[in-house]
Amino acid sequence: VAALRAFYRWHRPIGGREGRNIAAHLRTVAVAESQTPYLSREAIRALLTVLEGNLRDTAIMLLLLSTGIKVSELVAADRSDLREAEEGMELLVSRSGERLPVYPSEQASDALAAYLASRTDDSEALFVARTGRRLAVRTIQGVFARHFKAAGVKGSLRTLRHTFGVHRSAAGMELSHLQRLLGLRTARSVERYRLQGAQDLRAAARYTEQRY
Repeated sequence: VAALRAFYRWHRPIGGREGRNIAAHLRTVAVAESQTPYLSREAIRALLTVLEGNLRDTAIMLLLLSTGIKVSELVAADRSDLREAEEGMELLVSRSGERLPVYPSEQASDALAAYLASRTDDSEALFVARTGRRLAVRTIQGVFARHFKAAGVKGSLRTLRHTFGVHRSAAGMELSHLQRLLGLRTARSVERYRLQGAQDLRAAARYTEQRY
């Protein structure tokens, strides 16, 4: 509608005709914001079933799902960034020139421990490819695109991050805390994770912090 109004204002002088701008009376239609996509419990279980026996990719999925970190932050992490804390594991991630802690769930911590125990390489990287070199973002994206397809689940690695945000918001986490954990610049950006429907809210909150 705005484009039509602007065009009509421009066109009248060109055509040399006078008259009222009929586009000025057009009304814009409010469109509801689309809900941020996130994974159901069933979808998460379907993915984990596909990943059964794949220690690395199971650890990657659960780490992303329980911390909300970006894939770029995950591939940049070293083994030395993972350490024991008072209430489980703590992972330091590099973000905007800072070193910030995130806290993997118990399930993610167990998966990480199993994966690291299976490693025979001497790379400092937290996650490596079959060659023993640090994983690249595109490599993980391609691998998980196949996992999602095999599980019959619509989504991507970004959906895991969205799922973390929706679950924490549904569980009652303050949006300011969620904003910091996700590394979002504005409060408006984190509002997308607030669920409006009571049924969706209960569904998301019910399995937050639970094992899948």
